[in-house]
Order: sequence, then C-alpha cells, then structure tokens
Amino acid sequence: MTLDIEYERRYVRPTWPSQAGRQHITAHLDLPVDDLDAAQRHALEAGATLADHQPQPDVRVMIDPAGHLFCLFQN
Repeated sequence: MTLDIEYERRYVRPTWPSQAGRQHITAHLDLPVDDLDAAQRHALEAGATLADHQPQPDVRVMIDPAGHLFCLFQN
C-alpha cells in the first residue's frame, strides 16, 4: 500500500462530527493497536488531539495537527 500526501494551499480543516455547510471528512486512517491507551498517549505526545466525539469505547478518534482524523482500534 502506498499513501500519497500532498500539500493543498486551499485546504479547509474538516469538522467532526459533520456539520451542515462545513468541510466534511473525505477519508481517514483506521489503525489497529494492541494497547489502546498506550497508542493514544503516543498520538497525543506526537501532537494529535482526542476528538470530542467518541462513538464507541474500543475506538479512539484522534485529530492530527492539520485537522485530519484517524482512528485507533483495539486489536
């Protein structure tokens, strides 16, 4: 698998959860982890934030510094 990341100067930070009239999320990464708490700590230390909306207890929705969502799933 290849993941291509490019700079977009007109980038608009998406909202989570979706809000009418605002930029929606088009894709996100789902990352399986063995230790959810440790993975969350690592993501926070790397600059991510925990999203306010958490849909289920075995998943952590995280937001990178640019506003992209990614999910950590208990493996």
